[in-house]
Amino acid sequence: MKNEKNKKRGFRKYLPLIIATVLVIVLGLSVVKYFTDVHKAEGHIVSPYFDKKTEGVKVSYIDEGIFVDSEETTDRAVIYYPGCKIEYQAYIPFCYELAKEGFDVFIVPVKMNFALFDKQAGQKVMDKYDYDSWILMGHSMGGIAISSFADEKGDEVDGLVLLGAHGTADLTDTDIVTLVMYGSEDGVVQRKKVEAGRTTLAKEGNYHELEIPGANHANWGNYGTQAMDGEAGIPQEEQFRIGIAEIVKYFNK
Repeated sequence: MKNEKNKKRGFRKYLPLIIATVLVIVLGLSVVKYFTDVHKAEGHIVSPYFDKKTEGVKVSYIDEGIFVDSEETTDRAVIYYPGCKIEYQAYIPFCYELAKEGFDVFIVPVKMNFALFDKQAGQKVMDKYDYDSWILMGHSMGGIAISSFADEKGDEVDGLVLLGAHGTADLTDTDIVTLVMYGSEDGVVQRKKVEAGRTTLAKEGNYHELEIPGANHANWGNYGTQAMDGEAGIPQEEQFRIGIAEIVKYFNK
């Protein structure tokens, strides 16, 4: 009996440690699942772009991510950050259409598919390549992260484009031109934060915003549907067309 009581006392003594250990393991597994459960690029749509030989645009992997080459002599380049837990290849179709308008585009991967962990991901592109005009662009969380990068770079960049995103930077002391676009059916973008950015993301006269009727959040990329998002009322191709036309209006000069 005495040994049994001692065993029970010993078990109770270590019970808090056992519970804490179990909780740490469960939490760790939950974190791993969260960061590995990503939105995969729709391969059947994205993969053929690497083999396209028409329209003067070439898509290829480079050390810094993916390069979408307009194959025109251009002094304008776009650095694109992907959204939260979205494979960066998912943005090839949009960037391909953008490159047809004379922009070279670098789509950069970010650590753990979480752009806020890698706000300076575009620096390696700017260090290696020489362009007269840099435009920073990001979707969803990628937009939030790249706005912080724009704040760091200041007048080294000419433009900031946020797709279904709000920015957190104060760019009023720069000459950066900012364009914010989102869809009327976007159920993910935080509109109050978009509104707050109207006075901080650019100096007076340099801020532009467009709500696209019928567009949603997920259709800026090709990765399927997204939780909380609305159903698109226009085809993805139309969302691309409207968005790119607006980008051309402000940055293709």
